[in-house]
Amino acid sequence: MKSEFIRPNLTCAELIAEVLKEYVSTVFVYPGGTIAPTLNALENAGMVIYTARTEQGAGFASIGLARSVGYSQVVLVSSGPGVTNLITPIADAFYDSTPLVAFCGQVGQKDSKGLLPIRQRGFQETDNEQLLVSVSKLVLTPKNALELKADIHTAFEVANDGRQGPVVINLHMDVQRAPLDNQEIIDAKKPRQLLKEPSGSTGWFLEEIASQLRAAKRPIIIAGRGALDPSSVESIRSFSEKHYIPISHSLHALGISPSTSELNLKFHGHTGERLAGKFIQKSDFVLVLGSRLDVRQTGTRYEEFAPDAVKIRVDLDSDEIANSRISMSTNVLAEVSDWIEAFSELIKDDQSWEKTEWGASLRREVALEQLKYQERRNTAGKEGLNPYLVLSELNKVISNLEVNIVTGVGSHQQWAARELDFDIPRTAWFTSGGLGTMGFDLPVSIGAAIGDRNRTTVCLVGDGSFQMNIQELAFLKELDLPVKILVFDNSKLGIVSQFQKLNWSNDPTCGSKINPDFAEISKAYSIPARSLSVKKDIASTIQWLFSHEGPALVNVKTMSEIDVVPLLLANDALDEMWPYEEKNV
Repeated sequence: MKSEFIRPNLTCAELIAEVLKEYVSTVFVYPGGTIAPTLNALENAGMVIYTARTEQGAGFASIGLARSVGYSQVVLVSSGPGVTNLITPIADAFYDSTPLVAFCGQVGQKDSKGLLPIRQRGFQETDNEQLLVSVSKLVLTPKNALELKADIHTAFEVANDGRQGPVVINLHMDVQRAPLDNQEIIDAKKPRQLLKEPSGSTGWFLEEIASQLRAAKRPIIIAGRGALDPSSVESIRSFSEKHYIPISHSLHALGISPSTSELNLKFHGHTGERLAGKFIQKSDFVLVLGSRLDVRQTGTRYEEFAPDAVKIRVDLDSDEIANSRISMSTNVLAEVSDWIEAFSELIKDDQSWEKTEWGASLRREVALEQLKYQERRNTAGKEGLNPYLVLSELNKVISNLEVNIVTGVGSHQQWAARELDFDIPRTAWFTSGGLGTMGFDLPVSIGAAIGDRNRTTVCLVGDGSFQMNIQELAFLKELDLPVKILVFDNSKLGIVSQFQKLNWSNDPTCGSKINPDFAEISKAYSIPARSLSVKKDIASTIQWLFSHEGPALVNVKTMSEIDVVPLLLANDALDEMWPYEEKNV
């Protein structure tokens, strides 16, 4: 909705505040000189301003809020290093389809190098457009008030439309400070640019695909990030349960099928579950809903992905469809929620694979897999705790709670994805997939907690990832949010160490790290904290963590010997995960 009226005698910075109030009530910032006029205007306009401790912290917190509420949020930073520090959150939002509008301060137009063949003209000047164009849906640089208002509306439209993502607005200092005396601004409009319309719609092929499913003996559903909206989740879950079709997930999509369901294969791929890979490879009909099937999901032998299956893909990104690594039988360009609802109506209610050999093998293999889950929890090391055992206890505590589960990137991320129960909407899952960003964890937890203060936010983080943005503990304490932090401290960069040892038998850069006492650091920020290193104390310590209304932290001294297994290595097919075993589905 666009403003009907704009107060006279505004500056452009004040115009920004007026227009932003139509979309959001809060903004995340890290201050600096070239964004100061707009920050002052936002304060005067009554906006809630959250000031993180770094630009990266502000960017990730805005991502946490955006993913919590499902629509674009706003981050503002100053020029130069402010912008370069924000590149990582912007890229993370781009690769994981998170809607975001980033306002980046810039030197005045007279001080800008423009197209001159020099490195820099103004102090703290960087070429924001060139830096950010490859990791943004759109980069806009308004030159005057008329362009500014229209660009803000365009930014929110583009960020939230279709496959969501980040849009950047460069704010020259002179534009922010310019007086707004031209009342034509009220009717300012600017055509959308640089966005391609979907090309070559493939049609929905409902009857044809329904016929292929009816003929199938071994159907499976693969659910991805593009199927996470509530209507898609409800329709996919209902369809799966009605017809007894198992579901495997991308890492982002955990919870579309409840983890406690025997139809849930958890997730497949590089660090996924062996069972999911087996069933995908044995299937004769694969329905891919909102997943781009990247190499981490399919393995490097992608030409052997589900080799005997009719493969159907439903996605709204025409470019991903056109450039798929996996050869599909049929591509459908559509919103997952709309398509699966229409498709469900064509399949008879009494058509089910529950009493077929496919259903029997599913129940048999799921039961066997449960024994392997228990084996993981029983693994012991020379010293330190088994992380699966700690997560199993955490799972008991949060089983009836509405929670946000947030991770960093590393071994702890995979342990959590494998051990915890996910069930949308009771659980909301926040992790970094495409970019795989260490340091994602703590600031995203803050944004997620702001999104719904009635939900408990659980931040699971490794010692390496935690130290990327540990300074945001001050931001967390300032807001006193109910974020419960578990640091898995094994004094190494575990998953990269594992990779190096598998390939070169040594981990010269990843192992035997000297870590601080994370519990004491937490206390220095006035956040209650404990260390956990003894098995008998696990249950009581987890209970203590959740006894606090505000933030609290537990530093888990984790055994260093435990790897992420099974693992899909290069040149392996999806059902050949290391350590290898015979195929027996």
